[in-house]
Amino acid sequence: MSVTPCPANLFHEAKELHQFLLACQKKSQKQGITKIASISQEIPPLDPLAVFQVIRDRAAPFPATPEPLHFYFENRSNQESIVAIDAAVDVKLSGDQRFYKAQKFIESCLANTIISGKIEQRLAGPHFFCSFTFFADKFNSNNPFPSATIFLPRWQISLCQSRCVVVANLEINSQVNLDCLVETVGRQFNLITSSGRLLYCFTGKANHHEFLKQDSKKAKDFKLSV
Repeated sequence: MSVTPCPANLFHEAKELHQFLLACQKKSQKQGITKIASISQEIPPLDPLAVFQVIRDRAAPFPATPEPLHFYFENRSNQESIVAIDAAVDVKLSGDQRFYKAQKFIESCLANTIISGKIEQRLAGPHFFCSFTFFADKFNSNNPFPSATIFLPRWQISLCQSRCVVVANLEINSQVNLDCLVETVGRQFNLITSSGRLLYCFTGKANHHEFLKQDSKKAKDFKLSV
């Protein structure tokens, strides 16, 4: 895992972002192996769950995948929440060695990750999310979940005590069209930063100007069904 100095607001500078990704691509071509570009940037506070809701409802800028991987966690006592959206890289494992193989997968990915941005802030940089079942066998009709799933999210939004960090993890190889990738990352970043303005920052004080409008019919339907 290597750290590359770049402008603090790389997502706002398309030219600088392209240059960083080009440097990653050149390393990938030279070594003959796929690299992961991990970019962290502090942004104004967002509600990660609100971000996920908007992205789920307006998924056009995000590629549709048959089995999208997502993760959400909230620790109200620590004033923390985090959402992971889609997968840059992932693996599903089975067998008694699944924990060992999972660790090796993570180590291999990190060894080929190039990091840029505010990595000193909590929850910045690449983070892997995992799920494990109690069973080592492959999933089937009796065991519908993979024995182990590990993924590095394409986008990660973290809120910690009113400070928010967005992380993009991008798979880079010689075949990637960097112009298209920069455009896609820009559109996705704009959707993220415009969709989840902080509604409630764990303090119990909400700004009534920042509430999202919700369809009241859904609430009425729920009341009728219970």
